[in-house]
Amino acid sequence: MSGLPPSMDEERLKALFEAYVNPSGGRTLEELLKFKDRLKGAEAQRLRGHFSSYGLHPADCQDPIFVADLMTGRLKALQQRWEDDVKEAKRSVEEARIKWENFRDSPNQLPIVDILQIGAWTQLSNVKSIPERYYDCLEFLIKKVGMSVEGTDVAGYTALQHSLTCTPLLHDFEWSSLLLQACPDPITAINHRNRYGTTSMHEASMTLMRPGETENRAKVLRWLLEHGANADVLDGDHCSPRSTGGRVPQFKQIIQEFDQVQIKTEACGFCRRGGFVGKGKAKAANSASGEANLKECTQGGNEEGVPLRANLRCGRCRARNYCGAACQKMDWAAHKKQCVAVASNAPSQSEVESKATSEVKKEETTS
Repeated sequence: MSGLPPSMDEERLKALFEAYVNPSGGRTLEELLKFKDRLKGAEAQRLRGHFSSYGLHPADCQDPIFVADLMTGRLKALQQRWEDDVKEAKRSVEEARIKWENFRDSPNQLPIVDILQIGAWTQLSNVKSIPERYYDCLEFLIKKVGMSVEGTDVAGYTALQHSLTCTPLLHDFEWSSLLLQACPDPITAINHRNRYGTTSMHEASMTLMRPGETENRAKVLRWLLEHGANADVLDGDHCSPRSTGGRVPQFKQIIQEFDQVQIKTEACGFCRRGGFVGKGKAKAANSASGEANLKECTQGGNEEGVPLRANLRCGRCRARNYCGAACQKMDWAAHKKQCVAVASNAPSQSEVESKATSEVKKEETTS
């Protein structure tokens, strides 16, 4: 059952239908497909209706054999295709890799990793786990070809985001973990916003649900929060996962549970990593989510496993902890509403935002 009154469900469905068929509310679908800008209102509903109504089929693509090889997980065929493309490329491996990363043959401009994932999800609907051949293909694309898994489709989704949207009612955390590990910045990746401005948290916490869907979405929400997803990111219509998920008691409880872990361990205010477990805090962090959160307290991609600590504080209120400048920048839109200067000489909101941006650029330069 949905967490909204039946009348509200009907109103939202009607709005979705009207936005899809009536071109008067903003740009037409043809215009929306030409750009990659953020959308809201009728335009977002129009693109969402188009995107969700399409099912990938090799016959719709210009290179149907390659698409079919991806969807069926034919590793040897992909390896042969890669070898042929490397031989034909003028700049050898790098040019072939760029060609594969820019491959957008389907009507919804799906990247190669997404096409492979659709095939894996088709199998997952019939068996309990994704067949091993799809993992072999994913490993080949990431390690041998050197492909990024953060390419986006026409709606701005990444493969990781698609794997956690609960549409259809399928998820495989092992698969999602491999995608997340392949991202240079896992926290940015887990909080990626598509063209609707939504993150995976938004998608998983939506309340227009089918019977039996709540438990599946609750598992995904918990997994996302354990890996640094934020519940206060606003989408194009200024809705957060906290506000949409708050209509479902189970979702609300999970989010509040992670809030308490963040507060009691003094972890990062955005991703909840880097918390301290000392005297008086170890017992407070003994929940399942607390233990999972504390296990993630190492720098992503750091082979030495340097402990990650939320040692930075908001320069204005001094009350909000962060593990890095990137998290502070992503958190600013939500935090600035309650950020209060502790002294008259404290920096202004614009100064804090500017400093966070410069710190992010500095980190990118040194990395």
